[in-house]
Amino acid sequence: MEDYLDQHGILPVAWSPLAQGQILQEQALQTIAEHHNKSVAQIVLRWQFQTGWATIPKSIRPERIQSNADLFDFTLTDEEITTINTLDQHKRVGPDPDNFNF
Repeated sequence: MEDYLDQHGILPVAWSPLAQGQILQEQALQTIAEHHNKSVAQIVLRWQFQTGWATIPKSIRPERIQSNADLFDFTLTDEEITTINTLDQHKRVGPDPDNFNF
């Protein structure tokens, strides 16, 4: 899908970019976060930014909104991006729009 989006100049947008918090305990992400002195959420949002995805994290807490925007004073290495890429489980974290029970 990403090739198609690239070919047509379409910017993908991450829905639920933090997987509703399910990824925050992932050890590999915690290790990368410690290395950069950042939160796991910041690492994931930075990974999405560096890999060409728009991301709109939800928060109503001012400190989290600020933290979510504090992504531009560090860069993930190619090795870190590869590590994060391997964590993809190809699963849905929200309702399936094709099988939603109204």
